[in-house]
Amino acid sequence: MIRLNNNVFNWFFIALFLLILAGCASKRYVRQAVKYEQAEMYRQAVDNYVFSLRKKFEKNDDARIGLMRAAKRYGDELESKINDAYMALQDNQVVAYFLELQNLQQKTAEFKVDFDVSHKARGQFDEAKIRHLRVTYTKAQEALDKEQFSEAERLFQEVMSIDRNYERAIELHAFAVCEPIYREGRKYFDGRLYRSAYFAFGRLLKVNPTYKDAASLQKESLQYAVLTIAIQPFKQAYAYPFLASEIEQMTKQEFAKQNDPLLKIVSTDYTRRMLEEQRLALQHNLPFDASLVIPIRVFLSGDIKKSVYSVSKINKTERKAFLRYTDKDRQQKFRKVYYLECSQTAHATIQFGYEFIRVENTIVVAADIIEKTYSDKVVYASSEYDQRDLFPGDWGEGRRDTMYTDQARLNSMRQLFDARTVLTEKASFEQNFASVAAMDMFKKIRAYDPEK
Repeated sequence: MIRLNNNVFNWFFIALFLLILAGCASKRYVRQAVKYEQAEMYRQAVDNYVFSLRKKFEKNDDARIGLMRAAKRYGDELESKINDAYMALQDNQVVAYFLELQNLQQKTAEFKVDFDVSHKARGQFDEAKIRHLRVTYTKAQEALDKEQFSEAERLFQEVMSIDRNYERAIELHAFAVCEPIYREGRKYFDGRLYRSAYFAFGRLLKVNPTYKDAASLQKESLQYAVLTIAIQPFKQAYAYPFLASEIEQMTKQEFAKQNDPLLKIVSTDYTRRMLEEQRLALQHNLPFDASLVIPIRVFLSGDIKKSVYSVSKINKTERKAFLRYTDKDRQQKFRKVYYLECSQTAHATIQFGYEFIRVENTIVVAADIIEKTYSDKVVYASSEYDQRDLFPGDWGEGRRDTMYTDQARLNSMRQLFDARTVLTEKASFEQNFASVAAMDMFKKIRAYDPEK
């Protein structure tokens, strides 16, 4: 006999369920398509027949035949509109209707349904397209000359949707898209709003990485906008050296992980070291990136206000059990014993205050006081006997001696013997706090916008 595991059965029923759902959905789309056909709404009918075939391609003749019928009628409708627009010299409408006709042809081809476009419609489109492209392209150029960039972008995009390589459409479309962003960035830069300039040039470079001098202007904007942050020694660091070190290290790690280009942790002697490197480079005629010489702009000042850790005494409670043993006659017997159930708790309260201070004017730009309370508890059992031979029990005055052998009670007791016995140490709580403090400080300084 062939045995299939539960996973195979599960996948089988899931596949069957999805197949049934797809079949139901495909039939629902067919019914909807028929209603649209009856109402002479052939475009909507085509769409629903397509939805049906996408849900269920095989053995779906109703949808395929319906698509053939609706596509033919919608195609005739579009060709009639093309002819009317052509006679009325509405070239834009001729082009729009013909593109819709091509789209219909692509939809039907996806499901191997043949659909032909008449030579007459193609001829009318080819003639109207030449005029439409020329008129639209000219309008786009005029809009560009008037610096109506949004309108020019729209018109060049329309030209490219018909003929991507038409004259200079690609080049001028790129100019219409990029130039207003470049001017925005330049306006911010000249107004010394370097942060806004940095982001504006960033948007531009995503569109065109080589547009004018946007790359160098963004680099220069960053040089002025970046907040170089030096961490000063924390107050009370001598009393809490481990916590102070953890907060500083995790703060550096958090800023490095977030990789915000406008926030940079530097050493307190950063500027001096950069100037020294520049001097040495000049002396030895070596290249040096002058943009690295950035003054410290923000000091991070911290104060560890407290870190209190306390541990309770171990609370011990005797619990009753029966001990299994073998007597001298090799008979298995049980006797009453006690084991200890122990519990102990630990508590920690940590408080840390910080300030981000601008160097040039000593203004506090971000600050907070963080306080966290942590607790931990252990509950475990201990015994001089082998826990595998212990069974929970009960006895006493007025009570029958009872030994519990059900698995639930056994598991509950034995889990206590396997439970953790050591409380979380102070250092672990301080590490957790340092991580929280680092994230909080990063969020606070990132929210600071010197231009607002």
